[in-house]
Amino acid sequence: MLISKTAAKKDDFSIKKISPKLGRERGARNPNEPTSSHDLVEPMEFLYVEVMKVINTPKTCIPTVEITLGNHKSSTKDLPIGPNMDLNQVFAFDKTKDDVLNATLSLEDDQSENGRLVIVGKKNFKLAEDIPSRAPPDARIVPQWYSMNMTETGHPVMLLMSVSFGTQADEVYSYAWFSDSFDGYSCFSGHELSSNDGKQTPSVYVKATLGDQVQKTKVSFGSNPTWNQELMFVASEPLYDTVYISLIDQFDDQQEECIGRVVKKLSEMNAAVKVPGTKLPISFYDIEPAVEGDSRQCTLTASSISCLVWSGESGDM
Repeated sequence: MLISKTAAKKDDFSIKKISPKLGRERGARNPNEPTSSHDLVEPMEFLYVEVMKVINTPKTCIPTVEITLGNHKSSTKDLPIGPNMDLNQVFAFDKTKDDVLNATLSLEDDQSENGRLVIVGKKNFKLAEDIPSRAPPDARIVPQWYSMNMTETGHPVMLLMSVSFGTQADEVYSYAWFSDSFDGYSCFSGHELSSNDGKQTPSVYVKATLGDQVQKTKVSFGSNPTWNQELMFVASEPLYDTVYISLIDQFDDQQEECIGRVVKKLSEMNAAVKVPGTKLPISFYDIEPAVEGDSRQCTLTASSISCLVWSGESGDM
């Protein structure tokens, strides 16, 4: 009698011991290792760059430090600067994005007519060779001074910075700015919308623009249209960019026009952090005329759009 291999194979439902690598371990192998709140989750690895201070800058100059890894950039521009040129900002990058990290120090002369910007110097780090790794409770990586003399005058400028690999268990994780964060807009519905001529029933879709990124919803019919769609954008912190939300009335395949818009900075939209399994608050935004001063838009005074605005990181996708 022939018995197939599949039939002969028995399922093994016995209990097995597994040893996943989850954070710092404490147990028979490491009895003295302390635990942390992150020990029960799979560690995510980040490249942390802590820009701390710039010294020896000319009195009329404002320093800016730009950190680049691959196509991702973060900058201290527009950040508050302490009385002693203290920056104290931590940037976080996905360590898989590239193999070379670049730090560029620039000085802007706020006394010059055009705010002359001078690149003082650059420092490159090879990820595999130049950057150490640490995990709590190991001691923090000691920051180092990097000399970046001004090319034109030879004036010595020093940058204090710390660079290291870490995980979400790192102390700086909670306040670091992540270079590849994203914003999401769940467009739910419009309220009391009308066409520009006030006669036709609008057929509206939402077009949201952030920089050169453009996302659109489906077309929904009526003065109270419903979309219930998510629009995703990649954004870098700090969130100073402006998002343009346009409501487009589509007459047919050939004709359409904007009947209103919402213009907001990302920082003004109170984006909540998206956590699986939790409900986020819905926001209502008043719709402004598409063309300033256009008398046809007076009917928009009661019009609004409901959106859920949330932010996350690439690992949440």
